[in-house]
Amino acid sequence: MFERKGVRLSAPEPGCTCTLGLVVWCPRARRFIVSDLDIPLDVLELAFGERDTYIGQAEELAAAAAYWTCPDVLGGTYPAHFIDNQGALGILVRGASHHPPMGHLAHQTALRQLELSCRVWYEYVPSKANIADLPSRGDTRLAMRMLRDRFGVAVEARSMRLPPLRAVDGV
Repeated sequence: MFERKGVRLSAPEPGCTCTLGLVVWCPRARRFIVSDLDIPLDVLELAFGERDTYIGQAEELAAAAAYWTCPDVLGGTYPAHFIDNQGALGILVRGASHHPPMGHLAHQTALRQLELSCRVWYEYVPSKANIADLPSRGDTRLAMRMLRDRFGVAVEARSMRLPPLRAVDGV
């Protein structure tokens, strides 16, 4: 979601932020971990270059962030990773992109998964069925309440950690 001064935007505009969200299920501890992070548009521009929109980039970045945010939960597991953006899903499955910054992020994510001994299965989920859409739209508390009420398990809020980003050439 893009937002400026509390107003949701249909496309990025100068001075706006992009909110990322993720939800991770930890079967060993029987708890969910929920996280969100606001990223200024200028950070996305530095990492991915100037674009008309950053939806795919934000989706891939949020997916990657799971492995930096929850290494204690995901390490040594076989996670099923659900994503509601088919472009980001394809890049992560292939580990490559025609857009070099997104390809670099896919490589970083695969390397991180290897370091954590994760064997990931990616799967598409429609946006309306994606609980992680709530934190990405600023509704983290609602997501936490819904998960707690529906499954009767603990829900932990955690600060999102991003993979290391680098500025694209020419920026």
